Amino acid sequence: MTESWRFLVDENLLGLLRWLRILGFDAIAFQAVPDSVLIHEAQVQGRILLTQDRQLVADFPQAILVAADEPKAQALEVAKRLKLQITAPLTRCLKCNAELKEVSKAHVNVQVAPKTLEIYDQFFECPVCRQIFWKGSHFKKLMKEVEAINQALSG
Repeated sequence: MTESWRFLVDENLLGLLRWLRILGFDAIAFQAVPDSVLIHEAQVQGRILLTQDRQLVADFPQAILVAADEPKAQALEVAKRLKLQITAPLTRCLKCNAELKEVSKAHVNVQVAPKTLEIYDQFFECPVCRQIFWKGSHFKKLMKEVEAINQALSG
């Protein structure tokens, strides 16, 4: 599993939230809440607060100000700044952040198209929202993006 980095992003960084989950990191967001709630939750849950709000960083200096505008660039910026090691990409649910669990074909045979069952042998399920994942074309595309981020980190 990926290092135990845990993140809290503000509502302006929801694209970054998705990328952190793609990279295998525990990342959550709170929307439409006062900064005081973000600060409290970051402290109580032991999370790194990521924001583009300069005032929030002034109020909570432990927060990290993210400068990049594009979500993938934001993820790279955070990874470089914190020297993150990406060791378990695509192991979290992109919707709810839970760690995915491997499940049998028999377990997913009603939820997945018959053609998908013919082509793929390995399936994963989110234990919270029950979404099913497999290593299809979307997975391969995202892995290429992850590899590009890893190259940028090592180069």
